[in-house]
Amino acid sequence: MIEFEDAADVAPPKSEQLAEVSELASDALEAEAEVVRLSRELKAARNRWLDLVSVRLPDAMNAVGMNDFTLKDSNYKVVVREAYVGTQLTNEEGLAWVEENDGADAIKTEITIELPKGELDTAREVLDYVKRHPAANRFLKAKLERYVHQATIGAFVKQCVEAGKDAPLDLLGVHRRKMAQIGGSRTKSFDIKGLDYK
Repeated sequence: MIEFEDAADVAPPKSEQLAEVSELASDALEAEAEVVRLSRELKAARNRWLDLVSVRLPDAMNAVGMNDFTLKDSNYKVVVREAYVGTQLTNEEGLAWVEENDGADAIKTEITIELPKGELDTAREVLDYVKRHPAANRFLKAKLERYVHQATIGAFVKQCVEAGKDAPLDLLGVHRRKMAQIGGSRTKSFDIKGLDYK
């Protein structure tokens, strides 16, 4: 942590020092504006790419009856693949369907127990005993949370469909998406963390 000296102990700044501080602040504002601009450009480029590989290219290939082809200039193979894409599944009816259809292993579980202050030792013990522990009547909150991760629910639905099961996509928060894959590897995504500019 930077410690600033008491203002009474510091000599008044010289004009060149003030100019440097002002210039640094201006540079920081310019850098922030560039980050915002590039973030917006990246978002627009990603949306354009998604439109091309998940809508326009698969539709165009479907219109001429093609599932795959090779680009002449790069020898990249272009293949349309179907994927099931979902969000994190948390609704009880959807979770029940997953469990009833041999997907219990896909469900993550979490138990949250809240104790009052000063109960650290009890909290450690409760990890072993949970609700059978004598301190259970002191729990401020004890809750079981269940969910299926978004990548897992997509893979699980794909397995169900391939096994001939009629998976309720809406109930499970999943939609079917066709994507054109160009080349041998999937495009990696890059998340920019720490900035919330829209």
